[in-house]
Amino acid sequence: MDHRNITPFSLFIPILATLLQFSCVTSYKVGDPILAKHSASSATENMVGLIGFRPYYPVPQNETIQGFPKSECTNYLLENYGSKFFSDFFKGRRNVSGQRYLAVPKKDQIVAPLDWGVPIAEILFSGMDKTVDQESIRNFIRDFYDQELAGSILDLCELFDWDPIGKNLALKKREVRFYVVGHFVQKFERQTLRGSGIHALTYFFSIFSLGIIPIINEEWTDSLFQIYDSKLHLIRQETVSNSVWSFTGWWISSNDRTRKKETFVYDPPVWERGVAELNERWSPK
Repeated sequence: MDHRNITPFSLFIPILATLLQFSCVTSYKVGDPILAKHSASSATENMVGLIGFRPYYPVPQNETIQGFPKSECTNYLLENYGSKFFSDFFKGRRNVSGQRYLAVPKKDQIVAPLDWGVPIAEILFSGMDKTVDQESIRNFIRDFYDQELAGSILDLCELFDWDPIGKNLALKKREVRFYVVGHFVQKFERQTLRGSGIHALTYFFSIFSLGIIPIINEEWTDSLFQIYDSKLHLIRQETVSNSVWSFTGWWISSNDRTRKKETFVYDPPVWERGVAELNERWSPK
């Protein structure tokens, strides 16, 4: 190799490109917070118990997951329905092995866009509702596990308790007319077809413009909402498909709401539009 051809300027460009890449910010196009148009009245606020509606955070597969309850309810679910979480494999850099990540539900719920309903943990209960048959309970748990796997535990153990007499799970007794379940189906980021093309094109131009041209991406944000009556009979189901745009560059303006914080999964504001669509489609009144 002829070291005489290497000049300080020839080293400056790749070093600058590397520094700009690490200083890049990704910002979602999510707009202002979507809030309820009307406040729930005291007569209707407890009509609906909200279950799920949780965004996710990524955890490497070999790490211990913290914050999940330990109880007879938890033990029953783990033994009978499983302990796996949804996972996805992410390839590392060249010559670096990839890593599998788990999508773990956060404790916070995305419910602000709704005119109705209260998170189930905030609704007091007294005893157990023995009028709800075991088949309905099993169907509810099975449907929940189909969407969340072991991530279901956070919500199911708020809804059910262990019945030592029947030696099974029973529904906690609350003054609730409906239970509405929210699943953010797209656990990990997934590009739309249009987004993959635009991302590939803008990535090329962003590298050669040293980040002046931003990397643009569009990703799916699918949601599933299930509405049950007080006896856990499914009465309605709504599927909402949306997408979100993101922009990455060293000069991109962002704030605490729009700046991307999580890796591989969506930040909470991304899911608000789907919840707002549910609010338009259904009401307990």
